[in-house]
Amino acid sequence: SDVCSSDLNTAAGYSIGYSVSPGPIKIAVGYTAIEDSEVSSVDPRSKTLGITYTASDFAIGAQRTKNTDGRKINGTIAFDDTVDTIAASFAANKEITLGAAYSKMEREVPGSATGPDTKVLQLVAAYNLGPVVASISYEDAKDKNQAANVVSAAGVDSTLTKIKVKANF
Repeated sequence: SDVCSSDLNTAAGYSIGYSVSPGPIKIAVGYTAIEDSEVSSVDPRSKTLGITYTASDFAIGAQRTKNTDGRKINGTIAFDDTVDTIAASFAANKEITLGAAYSKMEREVPGSATGPDTKVLQLVAAYNLGPVVASISYEDAKDKNQAANVVSAAGVDSTLTKIKVKANF
């Protein structure tokens, strides 16, 4: 068999975070960095700030994540993403939880006109049977990126429905 030397992983990274919970509110911050020893690579970074409020049967939260130099190689297309998400969940009863999330992503590609913001709506219903959880989720994404490292485009949309069963042992 052939062995390809480019299969080596030349990157290493770390993440740090901190959270504080004054009462029903939780505030969290995080930072991730990846260092690549390849001369032609650039080191991506990610910063996150989030806040949640939890009451007896529901929770609501908001988060902002800023990713810089994503999938960037020196001399080629670079991009930065800013993702804002708001989410809510509700425990309808002991077994059933309902949730919704809305995200908006702005992608900046130097030298390119900025496309429309990508918008994603997710709806989830889960049934908890103790060690087994069954869920169904629906996702509607509008104005997605045309490719991994280009700006978003109007009309590049998708929908996804997923059914999942998870067993914990």
